[in-house]
Amino acid sequence: MTVVIPVRDGAATIATQLDALAAQTTRCRWEVVVADNGSTDATVAVVAAHPLGHRVPVRVVDAGPVPGSNRARNAGAAAARGRILAYCDADDAVTPGWLDAHWRTLRHGPDRIAAGPLDPTALSGPRSRRWQFALPAPAEGANGFVYGWGANLALPRALWGRLGGFREDIHAVGFEEVDLQGCAHEAGVAFVWVDDARVDYRLTPTVGGLLAKTFLHGRGLVGFARRHPGLVADDIRLAAALRAACRTAAAAGVHLVRGDDPRPAVRHVAYLAGVATEVTATSPPAERLRRLTRR
Repeated sequence: MTVVIPVRDGAATIATQLDALAAQTTRCRWEVVVADNGSTDATVAVVAAHPLGHRVPVRVVDAGPVPGSNRARNAGAAAARGRILAYCDADDAVTPGWLDAHWRTLRHGPDRIAAGPLDPTALSGPRSRRWQFALPAPAEGANGFVYGWGANLALPRALWGRLGGFREDIHAVGFEEVDLQGCAHEAGVAFVWVDDARVDYRLTPTVGGLLAKTFLHGRGLVGFARRHPGLVADDIRLAAALRAACRTAAAAGVHLVRGDDPRPAVRHVAYLAGVATEVTATSPPAERLRRLTRR
């Protein structure tokens, strides 16, 4: 089994993830591949000095200088020696049973994709947690499509190869890894939610960063919907997004006047703004006008 950690400039946090991997209890043979995506800090040195390398093989592979989470995920998978790939991020911390839970889920039977819960309690401050939407367990699309996030994802390496790997032309926060899962669903591959494979998840620490990430998430949904039109439940038409944004902004104002918490509504406006921006940016002029006037 191979643990793949895509990273770019993760020197400040990756030791926490490596400490968490060192605490794993499992009977499987495993290794760690750190896919370095053009780090300019001390990421490589931190990995080389970490004592986890005395317990299991730890390798750093070059994922190239051009930023891209999927580029790093693919580089790690290409270098992997294990039959199963387990993905986690450099700024989180897997819990002690994480690796074994994914291994037990995927070591036998037909090809499946597995994901598990993300828990923001341990690594995120109270301000970030107040602004964050609930992390779905798992997330749901349309027509039976369910999926997890790249910070806690596992699949057979052979399946990764048959699906063509992660698309490297996608740069949408939160949907880079979902595209591969959409392809798997369309190919009839089962999705498995593994409650025991829990990851302590680090939220974006600033409010501005959270809102920007939510905006990009809305943009990413539109791109995913174009590639997989049958798997998205949300209405991504421009007029629908604008109407929903106006209603949500009005609700935020009401919450503020009443003294209620307006933060969920503010984040939803950021998400809808991302949807509207991507629809407008990628539609031809006639289609934009048609979408804008459609009721």
